[in-house]
Amino acid sequence: SGKLASSAGPPLPSPALRIALAASRQGLRLVATHAGSSSNPGAVSGWRLAEADKWSEGTRIPADGSRVTSLAVSPSGRRLVLGERGGEMAVWRIDSNREKNQALAAAQSGPLLTLRRHAAAITSIRFSNDEKHLVSTDASGKAVFWPTCGWSPKVG
Repeated sequence: SGKLASSAGPPLPSPALRIALAASRQGLRLVATHAGSSSNPGAVSGWRLAEADKWSEGTRIPADGSRVTSLAVSPSGRRLVLGERGGEMAVWRIDSNREKNQALAAAQSGPLLTLRRHAAAITSIRFSNDEKHLVSTDASGKAVFWPTCGWSPKVG
């Protein structure tokens, strides 16, 4: 009932966990968020499967995981979109053809842009297979279609 079993002590409360996965020619990309607690703030982290059975070291994205209600990784594994409780979405670059240190610095510098067209918590985010479009929905049922070139939204 919302509890995780612990081998050393009482059950632990289950954190709100969200996961996004994308497969591309560059490998498999996994991003996870957790809401955290009052003593442990939420986090957003990403990993890349570079070779069979070898995950890269996790990259921490400087975003508040406790605010994230939905997330999506682009099919190429290069962009991450985090949807928040307040209806905002942040677009992050999480992978590039540059060296790992440069890619990590780009992720830690902040989101590429913030998208604002929702007034309620984001419930779903999906990229098209060609990455030319993104669709987002919120708790009120509103859907927004975003062309990823220019990001001018169309509300549906």
